[in-house]
Amino acid sequence: MKKLIAVALVAVGCSPMTMTVDGGSGGGLSGAGGGAASAGGSASAGGSASAGGSAGGSAAAGGSATGPTRIGSVTLSQSTLEVAGQTFRSGMVLANFFEIPSQFAGCTTSTIGPCRISNCAAAADAGTPPDGGMVSAGELSITGLADGGVTLMPGAMGGYQKVISGPIFVAGGAIGVSAAGATVPAFTAQVNAPTGATLTMPVCAQSTCPAISKAAGLTLTWTGGVGTVAIEVLAGSDEVSCEYPAAAGTATIPAAALAQLPTGTASLFFNTQNATTVQAGLFPVKVTASEAKLFQSTIAP
Repeated sequence: MKKLIAVALVAVGCSPMTMTVDGGSGGGLSGAGGGAASAGGSASAGGSASAGGSAGGSAAAGGSATGPTRIGSVTLSQSTLEVAGQTFRSGMVLANFFEIPSQFAGCTTSTIGPCRISNCAAAADAGTPPDGGMVSAGELSITGLADGGVTLMPGAMGGYQKVISGPIFVAGGAIGVSAAGATVPAFTAQVNAPTGATLTMPVCAQSTCPAISKAAGLTLTWTGGVGTVAIEVLAGSDEVSCEYPAAAGTATIPAAALAQLPTGTASLFFNTQNATTVQAGLFPVKVTASEAKLFQSTIAP
């Protein structure tokens, strides 16, 4: 595995939404989102919760300094694909809750400006708990979607997942999330669906973008969008994830951040998202609504 916990391919673009249990912060998709998660927390029970992070976002995990890492995410990811001038949308509801024993290694992370750099090679070497560390939050209900809403129960591996054809949410609409509770106590949360931004630079043909230069950094511009623009560059087990206000319209990922990535094939995620984090007992749970776009690229020196 590239990461300690890898949890799904999302929507029409097959964006990998990854939750990373580490000692700092980690990327994912996000994704779409998904969300990424920081492990650790404080020595007191429950730790502290914080919002933010990459597409899919990151949240400080609960638990003690030596006890298990507890973390949860609920991601509603809508993917947009442009083909011959036509726009196609589909999406996925993805939720995962983890209780990871302390003996399993996490990712190494660092921060440069608004960007987090995560390397999960050590986590892949350490393996995963026999059951993947997934736990249940009971019945999960989501309201305010384009088709009304969905009710999900955990699957055989413990995660929640539903693929939806067509738009998953209405831009700006209020989405409600509630869990009946199980190992993860009952919780409720609300997040507004984002209005997707349109990437204008670099100019990407269909789903392929020009090579990304580590030495030059990566400048992106976009139009529109309400929420946060989350940009992730994923290469092998290394990832750079950065967040910027959608209203900014432009951002530059520093060369110093991209220098941490290996050369070769890469994925570029351009997401517009809104997120909130709630505490469910000892589990911080990040809820993210994301308009996700996936592009293929390469990392050049």
